[in-house]
Amino acid sequence: MFIISKIIDFISLNSSYLILSPHFRSFGDSVEQIYFGLLYCYEKDKKLILVIPFKRLLFKKINISNIFLYQLEHELIHKPPLILEFILKVFVTFIIGSHFLKTKLRMIIAFVFNLKSEFYANIDQSYESYPSFGRKFLYSFSEKDIYKKEKWFDLEKKYKSVTLPEELEVKCKKFLRTVVPESLNKPWIVIHVLDNTKTSFARGANINDFNDAIQYLIANGYHIFRLGDDSMPRLDQDGVTDLAHLHHEKFLDLYLIKKAKLFIGTQSGPAYATNLFNTRLLTTNLIEWSTAIPRKKGDFFITKAFFEKETKKRIAISNFFKKEYNFQIHTNKISNDSVEVMDNTKEDILEALKEQITFNKETPFSVEQREFFEVKQKWLQKNLIENKDLVISYAPKDAEFVRVRSIALSSNMGSLPRSFLVKYWN
Repeated sequence: MFIISKIIDFISLNSSYLILSPHFRSFGDSVEQIYFGLLYCYEKDKKLILVIPFKRLLFKKINISNIFLYQLEHELIHKPPLILEFILKVFVTFIIGSHFLKTKLRMIIAFVFNLKSEFYANIDQSYESYPSFGRKFLYSFSEKDIYKKEKWFDLEKKYKSVTLPEELEVKCKKFLRTVVPESLNKPWIVIHVLDNTKTSFARGANINDFNDAIQYLIANGYHIFRLGDDSMPRLDQDGVTDLAHLHHEKFLDLYLIKKAKLFIGTQSGPAYATNLFNTRLLTTNLIEWSTAIPRKKGDFFITKAFFEKETKKRIAISNFFKKEYNFQIHTNKISNDSVEVMDNTKEDILEALKEQITFNKETPFSVEQREFFEVKQKWLQKNLIENKDLVISYAPKDAEFVRVRSIALSSNMGSLPRSFLVKYWN
C-alpha cells in the first residue's frame, strides 16, 4: 500500500495533475482537503483529480459521508477518463480493504491474548485506515522556504467557488418549489448545531440556545434551513425548515450552503464547507482558538466559556495565549482535567450574529480585534510556527504533518466580535 501511495504521489509531483484521495468517511476532512487541494493547484498550475473508493468491497459497504462532494465542478477539477478513474478506485478500495483485514486480525489477537482495545483501535490505526494520495502536498508547500501567511491569503484571493452540476441544481430548485415554497422569495440562513444534549461532544451545543438568534433572523425576513441528522432534537418553528428530520438528498445540503447568506454552525465539517462555496460563516461554541476559527475576514466566531475547575473562575480570552499550544480540549470530550467549559449563552450568540450581519470585508477591525490578532499571531509564532520540536499530544506518529497542517490552518482572518472581546478579554 505504501508503494502505491508513493507512485501516485510521484505522478502528482511530476505531472500537471494532483491526484487526491480525501478522507471520504469524514465530511469535514473531505471539504478541508478538497479546498486546500484547489489552493495547491492554483499555486502549481495543476488540475485536481479526486479519487474515492467503490461503494462496496465484496460484502462490506464503504461509507462515504457525502458522495456529491466528489461531483462538484470547478475550473481546476478534472474528471479523468473512465478507465483511469476505475484503476484509481481499485487502488483506493484495495488499500481500505487491506486496513480492514489488518484491524480484524488485530481484534482477534487482542481477544486471544486479552489485550486492550488500543491494540486495534488507536489514533495511529485510524490515521492509516484511509488512503492518503496527495495529502502531503496540501499544506507543506508554503513552508518550504519561510512560512508566510500572506502566501495563503494571495492564493485565497484567486480562489473561485465550486459549483454543483446543473442537473443537481435543477433538482434542488424543484425540491424547494415543492416542499418549501415559502423560502423562494427570501434570503436564507443555514444553521448546523452539533448536538451535545445526548452526547459528550465538547464542540456541540443545545439548539435551543439559538432560538433568540433564529427569531431575530426570521423577524428580519430570512428563512432558516437547519441541517443535521435525525438523532438531533427537532426544531419546530415557523420560518424554519428542519432538514434533519425531513428526507432529502445530500446534494441539497451543499446547494443550501452555497446559496446561503450566512452559515451559523459549531466546530464541525459543514461549517468548513463554507470555504469551498465562499459562504459567510459564524461559528459558535468553539473550543479551539487558533486553527479551527473561520478563515476569512468578515467571518466571526465565539468560544465556549472556559473555567478553572478548582476556583470555578472564568478564564479570560487573553489568558488563552499564556497556555502551551497543546492546551487543547478534545473535540468529543473534555480531556483536560483542570478545565471545564460552558456553552455560549443565547445573548452572546445573538450579539455575535448582529455584529456579523453588519460587518463586511471593507469594515475596519476594532482596536480590540486588532489586539486579538496581534497577541494570537505572536503566540502561534512562538509555540507552533517556530517550534520545530513541538510534540502535539493528540497527533499520531506522523506528528510533523499535523504540525504543518496546523500552521496552514492558523493562517486565518476570522475574528471574535468586538462585543465578545470587550466582555471577556480580561
